[in-house]
Amino acid sequence: MLACSCKSKVDGIKPPVSAVLKNKDYFSEKPLSYYYSYNDSLGRMENLNAGYIDTFSVGGKRFRLFSNPDSVSDLELQVLHQGRWQSNLKVSYGTNGNEAAEDVNGDGYVDFAVSLLRGSQVYLYDTAKKRFHSKPIHIAFEWSKLDNAKGLYAQEYTNGDFWHTSLFLLEGLTQRVLFQADIETKVEPGREIGLLSLYKVTSRDDEPVLISTKELDLLKTNFDYRHFWQSFVRNGYR
Repeated sequence: MLACSCKSKVDGIKPPVSAVLKNKDYFSEKPLSYYYSYNDSLGRMENLNAGYIDTFSVGGKRFRLFSNPDSVSDLELQVLHQGRWQSNLKVSYGTNGNEAAEDVNGDGYVDFAVSLLRGSQVYLYDTAKKRFHSKPIHIAFEWSKLDNAKGLYAQEYTNGDFWHTSLFLLEGLTQRVLFQADIETKVEPGREIGLLSLYKVTSRDDEPVLISTKELDLLKTNFDYRHFWQSFVRNGYR
């Protein structure tokens, strides 16, 4: 997580006072870790409204993240440009917090992620504009890069006996899902079957088109989404 000291000013600039939020209780209990250092001498809503700033740098540019709730968001991320702080993004806290620690697209710059229940909204760093791209990509916690040259990725979500995995392409700052596969497990006497349905995603707005279905014997073969998509790519996906 991004770490920050508990101080009221950064670079001589006092953070804006956050509006008091009614009917919102972010800290039902003291968080073990968060984007700022929790001040034990303050109450939970006082910590929320204190607006402590966390600063970090990416590609020579400085950013600051602070609590600034409004009708759009809970946090604001700003970039220092020509000596002045400008708004870059407004985001939610995220179920599992926020961080700028991982380079998702492999361009040499870390990206900013809002971690949700089963995955993240990732704002890729725009090397041309020297700030984070305003439209996020959506990525699971389990993901792998399959082909550096082509920008192909695979990811997997799991929810009990249901698995969802997909193959997607990163073209610059744009994400395009190409194929997806859903697996439902069914337990029978002496058998554990995975019913795999493979779909082609034609566009973002259209329904995925079913290509094929097959049964997997999960007692004999452990399904691995990386191996599945690697084989799919090697066989010349269409």
